[in-house]
This record gives sequence, structure tokens and C-alpha cells, in this order.
Amino acid sequence: MKKFLCLLFVGLCTPLTFAQTVYHVGSATEAPTTFDRWEISAGLIGTSRTISPQRGNETFFSHQHGTSLRALYYAAPWLAFGLEGTDFRTRHTSEISRFRTRQIQALVKFTLTPNTQPAVYVLAGAGRNYHSFDYTFNWSETAHTSYLFNGIGMELRVYKTIFTAAEWDVLYHLHTRMGSFCHGNRHEQVIAGRVGIRF
Repeated sequence: MKKFLCLLFVGLCTPLTFAQTVYHVGSATEAPTTFDRWEISAGLIGTSRTISPQRGNETFFSHQHGTSLRALYYAAPWLAFGLEGTDFRTRHTSEISRFRTRQIQALVKFTLTPNTQPAVYVLAGAGRNYHSFDYTFNWSETAHTSYLFNGIGMELRVYKTIFTAAEWDVLYHLHTRMGSFCHGNRHEQVIAGRVGIRF
């Protein structure tokens, strides 16, 4: 666990230092004295999450899709932090009559080029998955998995305070077991398209 916390600390500090350098040295204009403090965005999410039985080589699911809602507070034009929740589409197989995942994560957003369009940013944070299984042999259970993540994104202002964005994240799951019968992959890639507003 200490190793994972150290990795998260390094992942947070590295983009923070780089973002400060880019913002203060590479910006063409001075930092604005006022800026929008809040950001709300919705996204369409696709992941490479794999769900497999603990025994055998079969794969139940090889991907998941869902929708997310994110709220961020900007402490500076280049630094924001907040929460994001995602609800993934229900899946089923011949062994699992219903499988569903909900996800909540805390994140920090470092905008590397706040004065350019499009703007480039990096993300870092941690989250937790809440899985529910309904098996065809009359057994139901829930399972929780935690993860760390880093990501990179690009956003474009399309009208005043309205923007669109594309993101790519890499998740590292701290454990892969999901309940009594299943397990997931250790590493997971996430691609997201977002639209949001600042105020």
C-alpha cells in the first residue's frame, strides 16, 4: 500500500510542477485576475475493463460503456479539483443475468496550457468501483474495487463558457478480485468524450 501511495504522490507532484512552469514561463499573456471558479461536465465513457471467472480462461465481459457527471472547483486558472461519478451500462451473459458498475472518483486537473485553444491538461486521482452481480444460479453479491489513475486530455471552447473535451486515462487497480467468483484486469484504459460549462 505504501508503494501505491508513493506512486500517487509522484503522479500528483510531477504534473503540478510542470503545470506551474508552463503557466508562468510559457504563457503569452499574464495570469488573469478573475476566472470561472466552477466547471460542470457530462461524458460518454468507454473502458477496457475485463471481467473473468477466477478459474478458467473464459472472459465474461471485455469492455464497458457508461455516462459520467463531473464537478470541479478551480483554485487557480490552471488548477482544479473535484469529484466524478459514472454509471456503466448493465451487462449480462449466460452465467450472469445482471452485472452493473457504479464508480466514484476524486481528481485533480492541471491545465498545462490555460491560455491556448485547444488547452491541454493532465488528470490524477483515485476512485472506487461498486459492482453488483446477479448470477443465473440464484446468487447475488456486491464487490468493491479501488484504483489510482492518471490521464491526459484536450479541451476546446466552442461558445463563451461552453467547451468540449477528449480524454485518455490509465487506471491501476489495487486489487482485482470481484466477489466470490470473478476478477478484473489490473490495468484499465478509459476513453471519454465530454461537454461542459464553466461559471
